Amino acid sequence: NAAVKGLKHFICAYLLDSDDKCTGDLTAKYLNMLTDPNVAVRRGSALAIGVFPYELLASQWRNVILKLCGCCKIEENPDERDAEARVNAVKGLVS
Repeated sequence: NAAVKGLKHFICAYLLDSDDKCTGDLTAKYLNMLTDPNVAVRRGSALAIGVFPYELLASQWRNVILKLCGCCKIEENPDERDAEARVNAVKGLVS
């Protein structure tokens, strides 16, 4: 949680005034990490997206919502199931 809080302040301080390509790339990076095989990466990226400011999400809001909603579903493969990743995806949606 401390890393997520730190990311929020970092983005507000250093990235909001930069070009749209940089912020779009950052959003795309975290969206791609939502499907990473490593559960810790999936958990963290969902929480991180939840603290992104409006400016980062506005251009890709539909992709963000669809991807986070997809992460809330129970995985078919029992080896990939992770309740905490789904909880974090819900937190990302509601924040």
